[in-house]
Amino acid sequence: MSARPAARAATTNRSELGIGDAFDFLQMVRLEYASDQRVYQDFLVILDRFRAREISLADVCEQVAALFDGRPQLLAGFRRFLPAGTTLPG
Repeated sequence: MSARPAARAATTNRSELGIGDAFDFLQMVRLEYASDQRVYQDFLVILDRFRAREISLADVCEQVAALFDGRPQLLAGFRRFLPAGTTLPG
């Protein structure tokens, strides 16, 4: 895994996030689950369902927290994209 996405995950302010940061995070997820692409695909489905307004932000947080359980760097990276004050279960 490249150091770039992880380093940016820790230092980027929410207001400074852009499309490149989102792509970097997606790449980080893809690399983390290189041996199990099902998890990456499940993550994309969660995001797509939220975009389509099929699930709420609370549902997204719950599902992503379960999906990334045991991967604190991914949970921290995901938190960067949440509205201020939003928490992940667990």
